[in-house]
This record gives sequence, C-alpha cells and structure tokens, in this order.
Amino acid sequence: MDKTIHTRENRVIVALLKEAREAANLTQIELAKLLKQSQSFVSKMEAGERRLDLVQLRTVCSALGITLPEFVERFEKRRTNENHSPAGQTSETRPTNPIPRSPLGRKSTGSVPSYRRNPRQK
Repeated sequence: MDKTIHTRENRVIVALLKEAREAANLTQIELAKLLKQSQSFVSKMEAGERRLDLVQLRTVCSALGITLPEFVERFEKRRTNENHSPAGQTSETRPTNPIPRSPLGRKSTGSVPSYRRNPRQK
C-alpha cells in the first residue's frame, strides 16, 4: 500500500476536490474561511502536496456542499474510468490534439524559429 501523494488515486482525489470547489463557486480563500484554515492549506490540498485524512475529507466535502459518500462515488467512477483509459489518462487529461512527433520521437515543429537559428547560417 503506497503512502504517497504521488499516486494516480491521489491525483483523482485532488482533481475532484478542485472540481467540487469550482462547482460550488468558491475561491480558495472562501473555502479556507469555511474550513477555518489558510488559503495555502487549500492550495496545497488542490496541488496534491497535502494528504487529507478521512475526517478532514468529510469536513471539506461538507463545506463544498456534497456528502462524503457522494465524493467517494465520484472517486470510484473516475478511478474506474481512468483504469480503462490508455496510460491512465482521463478524458480531462488525454490530449485531444497531440503534438506531432518525428519518427525519432521528437516534437515536429516544422521550421526553426528565426531567434533559434544560428546567426552564421543564412
């Protein structure tokens, strides 16, 4: 069992928390005031730099106007969808217009911008 903030599941939780805050039309500062925390607490929570225990998660959900069971249901749906997507990408993270790549795997940019050309080349 991984105890890290760098798991796929934690990224899903973080995305859902931010989506729920935005759906509740709250800023980070407003949510922080409801939680009696600092704005940096909310920022770190949404950036995935801070783990929440179950009691904290329930409190955050309550402040966002959703229940913990509703949040867990959303989490399970998103986690399940993510497990069936290529490379664990959700529809939100999957690129819709990927950057063209050359046969060597490098980005295909077409021509070199003038500011990157060697000034001695003409």
